[in-house]
Amino acid sequence: MAERSVRAQGMLVSLMLVLLVLAGCSEDRSPDATAAQAAAQPGAPEAVALLPRALLFGNPSRFQGRISPDGRWLSWLAPVAGVLNVHVAPAADPAAVRVLTEDRGRGINRHFWSYDSESILYLQDQGGNENTHLYAVPAGGGAVQALTPVGDAVRVVVQALSPRLPGSVLIGMNDRDSSLFDLHRIDLGTGERTLVAENPGFNDWAVDLNLLPQAAMRARPGGGSEVLRREADGTWTPVATIPAEDTLTTGLLSM
Repeated sequence: MAERSVRAQGMLVSLMLVLLVLAGCSEDRSPDATAAQAAAQPGAPEAVALLPRALLFGNPSRFQGRISPDGRWLSWLAPVAGVLNVHVAPAADPAAVRVLTEDRGRGINRHFWSYDSESILYLQDQGGNENTHLYAVPAGGGAVQALTPVGDAVRVVVQALSPRLPGSVLIGMNDRDSSLFDLHRIDLGTGERTLVAENPGFNDWAVDLNLLPQAAMRARPGGGSEVLRREADGTWTPVATIPAEDTLTTGLLSM
């Protein structure tokens, strides 16, 4: 009887140990509980607040600073009522800032100076269609001028500006053929647009200081690209071949 009693007591002790182990395993080990327990430990670091989303993805307070070619003006983009617009100030007094544009839609994300320092140019699309058009605003303030008053399906790119022609800008525009960008020169004073070169199938141009094309690049039927030189009679002569593996990292530099 005594042996049975001892054996029963041993079994009871084993059962209690098993229950204690199971109770320990059932304790809440979720990440929140673990973090709470860690924070409760003496000397544990304080919880760090998450960065606000607007700090990562919102508008910068100021960016894309520019100085006019004559050195008299500073310009930059900054939000007005949450929308990026063009600001300008005298270089000698940056605190005397003025807002030149009043966009309340998508905002302006790229701007640059004309070489005569009279105008600030910028590209903007409509409603996110990526068909950018070119606009100008006087550096001293005034109405915004649409330099490419064409349909919304037309896209405009800035090809070049030149100190030799400070009152002009050379653009590429696909109004004739949506897949090709013809070259046009725009007089910034009058807004007059003049066709410089019709695109015969080029995907890149290089122009000189007179805003005239002197070299171009086009895709080859079998892959890769070729570089062409413009001859005096206006014809184009291939001068170099770019293999397919180098096409994405090779381009033309204007003079």
